[in-house]
Amino acid sequence: MAGSDRPGAGGANGGKPSQPPLSTAERTEKLELLIAKRLQQGYWVESRGDTEAVLVSLGPHRWFGRVGPRRENTREAVTVDEQGQTIIAMLPKRRS
Repeated sequence: MAGSDRPGAGGANGGKPSQPPLSTAERTEKLELLIAKRLQQGYWVESRGDTEAVLVSLGPHRWFGRVGPRRENTREAVTVDEQGQTIIAMLPKRRS
């Protein structure tokens, strides 16, 4: 047997064998689990689709809330791709 002909071997380039893409329902389920975790961490949902969402986290108080205003909110675009990978990208703060 040669190279990739071995049982259990990866693709022609030695990588992992490709998996079939996830259905939209499976991707939505993965996104819901991620959102649930983020909600427990103090985030809220600004917008949401089947496979992507924009999450916002209120910045912490400075000096344990005693001095100064809160820091800026952080915004993240969260996407679950067809392979089930979670992609998180930081977004600029929203304009007033």
